[in-house]
Amino acid sequence: MAEPKPLTIAQLFSSLTGRTVNFTQVLKAPVTKARQAYGTYLIKPADSMRVLQLDLPLLGSFGGSLLGLPSDTVKERLMSPTGDEPLRDAMHEVLNVASTIISIDHRAIFQSMFLDAVPSTISESLKNPAYRSYFNATVDGYEGGAFSILAPI
Repeated sequence: MAEPKPLTIAQLFSSLTGRTVNFTQVLKAPVTKARQAYGTYLIKPADSMRVLQLDLPLLGSFGGSLLGLPSDTVKERLMSPTGDEPLRDAMHEVLNVASTIISIDHRAIFQSMFLDAVPSTISESLKNPAYRSYFNATVDGYEGGAFSILAPI
């Protein structure tokens, strides 16, 4: 399976956010204590699944930059117990746009966004994914974080 190159991913997110975004590929899953966000994608025509797992602060940075929010405001809104609908919508759109780099060989269709946890049927299959690609991301003026593309068994 062809995997996206760090430069390709960085160009997509730099173009989307209007900020300099860098991705560095790493061999092992980045160790992080940040809350997690997940995007699930249906891969056509194979009818398989891919999961994008990333640090919530990173996804918030992407979404906040779309809204023109300063980094501190993004952090405050991510910590809000009631959530923030405009930021949530922007993060959802980021995951939708990310479908273009989730699969190189086939078409990826964004399905769902989950914060903190995915349904147990997905989490079980992610314990030992058939495919994994790990990155560390930085966003100019915002918080970076871990970014992983996973294909469950």
